[in-house]
Amino acid sequence: MTASAKNEQLKMLLPNVESLSTTLNKLKIESEKQIVNGTVDDVLEEGFWLVNPQLSASKEATLQELKEATRLVKSIEARTFWSRLWLRKEYLQALERQRDVVSKRSKQVEVEEAEFKAYELVNRPRAVKTVEQSDKSSNCLLEIKKLEKKLSDMAQVYTGAILQHGNNALGIEYQEPLLPSGAMQLDLIHVTQQLGELQEFARRELPTRVARAGISKKHSKFTVNF
Repeated sequence: MTASAKNEQLKMLLPNVESLSTTLNKLKIESEKQIVNGTVDDVLEEGFWLVNPQLSASKEATLQELKEATRLVKSIEARTFWSRLWLRKEYLQALERQRDVVSKRSKQVEVEEAEFKAYELVNRPRAVKTVEQSDKSSNCLLEIKKLEKKLSDMAQVYTGAILQHGNNALGIEYQEPLLPSGAMQLDLIHVTQQLGELQEFARRELPTRVARAGISKKHSKFTVNF
């Protein structure tokens, strides 16, 4: 019996490397979507302004007014003493404008704080869950990157052997990996198990099969030449 025939008898079904890579990429995208920057308070604040666009617009407009009013006051104060005397009327008007805008902003803050307290009372539990999920997703993302590195290393090992000898000579067939339709952590466990199959085969079986395929190739050349 030839080495090729023996390998046919020892056919190994291994997880498809490309499919595993695609799966990890999808899981990575899903993880990144669930990651938020900041604390629970940061999440609450961001959500508050998103659902209150009018308050946000009024706040930004008033802050811009205050910036301009303050800039005008400071520009007059930066002039020489005699110049300020000539601009006394303009200076008093600028100060009054600045006070008006500060008062306007102060009233806005009171309204915003009251609205935020009502929003926080309803939405804090959800914000806590969002941050907890973000932490889990961040951990999953780290795990995914480690798995991607391992899978990349495995792909290089198998690619080199297959390019040299071919799947048939090595007795390798690929099957589409099946993933459970559940939590991301379960999917990662499943990918880890299938990657473990690739690693174990590469460690225990592949060197022997590569050597056997090499002998078979030399034998074929010898037979043809003879």
